[in-house]
Amino acid sequence: MSPGQVHQMIAVRDIGRIVTGVFGAPDRYAGRTFEIAGDALTGDALAEQLSRAAGRPIGYSRLPTTLLEQDEVLGKLAVLAENGRLTGHADLDALRGDFPFLLRFDHWLAGPGAHLLEQALRRAPHPSPPANRRR
Repeated sequence: MSPGQVHQMIAVRDIGRIVTGVFGAPDRYAGRTFEIAGDALTGDALAEQLSRAAGRPIGYSRLPTTLLEQDEVLGKLAVLAENGRLTGHADLDALRGDFPFLLRFDHWLAGPGAHLLEQALRRAPHPSPPANRRR
């Protein structure tokens, strides 16, 4: 998706907690269908929050158009994200009314996601020195 486009997301643990709440109140939720999400952020906002949590700059960019043109599946996914079909349309305010525990991304990064970010940063390749430099 484009850096300025909003995309909804949810913590995996929140999915389980919602399911528990729904199963625990079948009279309230029977026959209802609703989208779930815990937060909605643009790619740029996602990068800002990751940068803050990591203590270093983390950028966000859309996959290159040439790659999207070469890979049929990625290209179709990009179209679905760009036209909004994959970005999510959950009513976050209504969900928070029913499930106040839903984590926003920054709270996830500070809590259950902290060790995952740390692991990802440890595995991330370090930038290579410029080609014209000698080691």
